[in-house]
Amino acid sequence: MALLLQSESILEKGNAMAYILRLDHPEATLDKVGGKGASLARLAQAGLPVPDGFHVTTAAYRQFVAENNLQPAILNALEQADVARPDSLEAASHVIHDLFAQAHVPSAIADEIGAAYRSLATKRGSGDESISVAVRSSATAEDLPEASFAGQQDTYLNILGREAVLSAVKRCWASLWTARAISYRARQGISMERVVLAVVVQQLVTAKMAGILFTANPLTGRRDEAVINAAWGLGEAIVGGRVTPDTLIVDKAAGRVKQAQVAEKAIMTVRTSNGTKEQPVEESRRKERVLSDTLAAKLTALGCQIEAAYGAPQDIEWCYTSAPSPNGIEAGGEAGQFFIVQARPITTLFPLPTPLPTPEDGLRIYLCVNVVLQGITEPFTPLGWEIFRLSYAGMIDSVTGKLSTAYPAWVKDAAGRMYVDPTDLLRNPKIGKMIARWLAAKDPVASQALLQVLQVNADKIQSKQKLKLPWRMFFTIVPNMVGPAIYSFLAPRAAREKMYAMGEAWLAPLEQRARQLTGRTDRLHFVEDAARKLFWTAFYEVAYCSSGLRSMELIPALLKKWLGADTLAQPVLQALPHNPTTEMGQELLRIARRLQIEQAAPAPDHPAVQEFL
Repeated sequence: MALLLQSESILEKGNAMAYILRLDHPEATLDKVGGKGASLARLAQAGLPVPDGFHVTTAAYRQFVAENNLQPAILNALEQADVARPDSLEAASHVIHDLFAQAHVPSAIADEIGAAYRSLATKRGSGDESISVAVRSSATAEDLPEASFAGQQDTYLNILGREAVLSAVKRCWASLWTARAISYRARQGISMERVVLAVVVQQLVTAKMAGILFTANPLTGRRDEAVINAAWGLGEAIVGGRVTPDTLIVDKAAGRVKQAQVAEKAIMTVRTSNGTKEQPVEESRRKERVLSDTLAAKLTALGCQIEAAYGAPQDIEWCYTSAPSPNGIEAGGEAGQFFIVQARPITTLFPLPTPLPTPEDGLRIYLCVNVVLQGITEPFTPLGWEIFRLSYAGMIDSVTGKLSTAYPAWVKDAAGRMYVDPTDLLRNPKIGKMIARWLAAKDPVASQALLQVLQVNADKIQSKQKLKLPWRMFFTIVPNMVGPAIYSFLAPRAAREKMYAMGEAWLAPLEQRARQLTGRTDRLHFVEDAARKLFWTAFYEVAYCSSGLRSMELIPALLKKWLGADTLAQPVLQALPHNPTTEMGQELLRIARRLQIEQAAPAPDHPAVQEFL
């Protein structure tokens, strides 16, 4: 009893043990308890419902590896592995697992784990100094914002007794070296020599139901929706993909279930005397909805708390246990309690544009400049962003007569891609449809998506800021663009030549000035000045293309009218002359065919490729 009381005191203090920390200890950091452990510690520190437990720190793993001299053998096995050959990864993993199985747990570590386990059992009122626990791996390179290692290390449920816990901890350590984990770390560029593993030991919750909660919709990216997966029993059947769960979509602000898809849940994971097993779900409950609207709202509210604590959308594993009635029989209804057993960032969400609109702005709609206007899916470089900033600022200066340096408010950045906010224009249904038609020729998917958004959210597209066009715009744009546009319809060939001449007239003095530049400061000012004039000059020149641009819009319409289909429009438009982009594509096609005839591999030093470059 003296030893038991001492161990309980140690666990409460959390700093006298070399290898153990209580679950909510302030020193439970990523390097000491791994990603999963650090996340659970943070939840527990915030007072959220997390099953009680303790951490077996990374120091224990290091000591285990050192005392058994495993590191040289681990690295030797990894040297024989090749990420491109799954069989070699499996072979290395088997070798390492055998090494761990034959190694012994140092007595100091075993004693501390045993004491912490007995302390946990005593706190929970277990008369035989044992309690059923979950033993879960927690890697230091796990559940990070930039990488998700979900399911790559092992978890063992319903572990009962000191020796069983020690065995499960050692198996968790070995699971750091599964073939899947080795491959993922290699692809992420994570050092194999430095990665270590902690273990979380927690009281096992006897779950009536369990599942996963996403505090943002992972399919649509909507941050105002939560998505809940729910099934009967423990959550392992869902995590392992062995059961199709119910799926609920919940409005986070209102706590209202917007959509409920009830699945046929044929199996469930349940506790046994020495572990877990899967068993058939009772026929009457297979098609029964797991979470009521009330419970879904409670779980969503809990998820919003966790999201606020982390400051980012979360992927949360949860379980629900019904409260027992006084006679020991499980109570029904909503009398139970939710527990959170894991929370990690959702790494698949596309970042939101910055700066974010305020709630008062209502729904805002952004269009990606990279894809729609440039056909580029990759992010802009910092230099690219700077050129666009100067170009936009110069255009605004010309319209407003005010000197500006920043991007206009309707330009946004999301993951390095440029977005524009046309919401104020879209408040007019006719303009919205016109923009969608314009998009159709450039990005049909975006065009259809815009039409659907406008139809579903017509009443939500609102803004306190009215669309105001400065009068200066009419005195600068209209005279300089209407005349060239009319000229392009009357004499299209002459208008094209005029456009070329304007471009050369703008370029010639730039080239002359560029040749006279001497220092870096002069060059920088030269680029800034030229970039500021880029868009505005282009607007004037594009006016001479009006007839051509209009003709390109008419071709599909006329083909459909005359031939009943516009399937030939794309090849026709791609074959138009004076288009450098398509001409380059056609030239590359000719080179590819030549190489095919010659049975030659494409290479930069081939004469045809050299000529093209």
